[in-house]
Amino acid sequence: MITAECEQFMALLEAHVESKDELPKGPAGMFSEPTFDYDPDPPQRTRYSPETGKVIIYVNFPSVFHYMGEGCKYKKTVAAQVFIADLVAERCFYEIARKKVESGWPTLRPEAKMDKIQYFAYDFSKKYGRRLHEALVDQNVLNEAKLTSEAKTTITQN
Repeated sequence: MITAECEQFMALLEAHVESKDELPKGPAGMFSEPTFDYDPDPPQRTRYSPETGKVIIYVNFPSVFHYMGEGCKYKKTVAAQVFIADLVAERCFYEIARKKVESGWPTLRPEAKMDKIQYFAYDFSKKYGRRLHEALVDQNVLNEAKLTSEAKTTITQN
């Protein structure tokens, strides 16, 4: 218990200290690993579930299917890995921006709310997009693709 007094005012602070080992383990933050939904007629490319903290990727959405293939058979290719990272980043940044605006960020007109959300989402993407891609794209797959590309370039130049 900590108290502070100044003239006729008094403030109290009560602090409880717990060991990290005693804290419940769970997902940190509002997001966890993305999941894939095989709905045959999906309404959109992705959606966010606040209950599970997951970004749901609809693999049968036409632009997603193009990179993922039937039953996600191309999921471990560089193109699909980068595409998945981009879908997750786009949805995460949008959801974070939406929460920021809805938690009281002022807008002059109600119709400007979506513009403000998009502005923050783009700003988050610029600041954190690369780190999120580095975390989500399998670096072994990426490095292997780079080596293959460099080998092809060397062969073509000779």
